[in-house]
Amino acid sequence: MMLNYAGKLMKELDADFIITGEVLNQRPMSQNRQALDIVKRNQDMKNIY
Repeated sequence: MMLNYAGKLMKELDADFIITGEVLNQRPMSQNRQALDIVKRNQDMKNIY
């Protein structure tokens, strides 16, 4: 998943945050609260630091 790869890069680059470009309700079929919550739940960023 994109966020897992970005998390690995975060560690390598000593970065503090990731910007995904997702905007709530910008694309109602894919960028709604439910869809973004699923992404949040399924990413594994807690293992980065």
